[in-house]
Amino acid sequence: MGGKCAICKYVGFPSTYDLHHYDPRTKGYSISQRVAKFEKLLPELEKCVLLCCRCHREVHEGLHPEYLTFDSTEAFGWEYFDLPNDLSFEEEAEVNEVVNQVAES
Repeated sequence: MGGKCAICKYVGFPSTYDLHHYDPRTKGYSISQRVAKFEKLLPELEKCVLLCCRCHREVHEGLHPEYLTFDSTEAFGWEYFDLPNDLSFEEEAEVNEVVNQVAES
């Protein structure tokens, strides 16, 4: 996958890299949690780009929209949700936690 971050070109330890799905809606499974022959992983890898952990988080924050095939800033940001104005602090915190979990997956 190039051996370096596709965005910042960082080269480092393998543990600093993430495989980012261009479109998280097409993610079949987490590659890092699966043991399989390369031929079986290849279709899932083809949906991904190699990013350093920092750039991966920046992509999900909307800083590199070219690395997504849909508008993740709308899908994962507050503007996507039509939240009522009368949410309690606890309810809003719970919604925020779910949004962050989705964005990180």
